[in-house]
Amino acid sequence: MEIVLRYARAADHSLPEGHGPAMERLRGHLTAQAERIRGSGVAYGCLLGTLASDGAHAGEKVREGVREALDGWTDAMTATIAEGQASGEITGAWSAAALAAFLLDFFEGAALRATTTADHAHLGDELGIALPALSP
Repeated sequence: MEIVLRYARAADHSLPEGHGPAMERLRGHLTAQAERIRGSGVAYGCLLGTLASDGAHAGEKVREGVREALDGWTDAMTATIAEGQASGEITGAWSAAALAAFLLDFFEGAALRATTTADHAHLGDELGIALPALSP
């Protein structure tokens, strides 16, 4: 649990509020997260995603800590997506929370996949698919 807490505290999952278009902020944020993973050794992926995938064996406190960290990350993206929806930049076909969960699931899945190849180059291509899917 201590590892989860330290990782969550060190990870900046906040997005700049009100500074530029929401899609640009989301892209910059997710790109920065991918660079953080690359900088720490892409073969290990994202610690939160790795622990989430092992959640059944990690114990309730670890699952709870990972869930809280992922919820905080989702909440930050939800706020930015809601701003984008209000400006008409992001589709309103789904709730901001659903779109944020989609982006988080996409990102964590791509990071997990990168551990199998020790290469995260495909993440940029996939980000180029995921973010336009949010357009109206």
